[in-house]
Amino acid sequence: MRIAILGCKASKQDYECPADEMYSKSWIYRAQRDFISRVYNAYFIFSSEYGIIEPTRVIKPYNTTLYGKMTIKQAPQADDSIILQAAKTINEMKGEIDLHMSNPYYQKLKPHLTREVNHIKQQKAFGANKDAYNEALQMYNSGNLDQCLVHIQTPRLSKYNEQSKWFTHPTFGDFYGKASQLKRAYPDYVDEGTAYQMSTGRVPQHKGWIIKT
Repeated sequence: MRIAILGCKASKQDYECPADEMYSKSWIYRAQRDFISRVYNAYFIFSSEYGIIEPTRVIKPYNTTLYGKMTIKQAPQADDSIILQAAKTINEMKGEIDLHMSNPYYQKLKPHLTREVNHIKQQKAFGANKDAYNEALQMYNSGNLDQCLVHIQTPRLSKYNEQSKWFTHPTFGDFYGKASQLKRAYPDYVDEGTAYQMSTGRVPQHKGWIIKT
């Protein structure tokens, strides 16, 4: 038995629905889910609001995070009990566990884990992370999961060289930085994946935001 646990995503639906549908608004989640649902015996999601949950569990939208308050502005911190509950659930699982999640999420869990797990490190560039999972899905054949996991974790540069730039919005004004920083500053008004595409010149605008010229 080999089990995958995905980290939750900031991009969510705005209505109550199964967890898989809730996070499917995120393009990175969809790429991870498509790969993981094919190659693992089972998978779960580590939610900063609900703990370890099955993808079929119906949940409501939320805005809590495990990232530091200086990293994700306006997002309340997850309660420590969620981390402890998640670690306890993982400790009691049977089989080999692969944690497909960002390093901040993994580091929150690590001190409370009493069993061996595999942390599948994520790419720093969002587009590269999505591509890595899509490529792993294409290269997968029965029995080569470990090769796919090496491919997912091999560091790579994004095909798009994003630089800090000025974003502007008719309501929120000007913001200087990268798409990820814009998302952190306005978590309820920005989808990070689309903002990244706008920042790298692939879409002209996003929810009123444009690149200031």
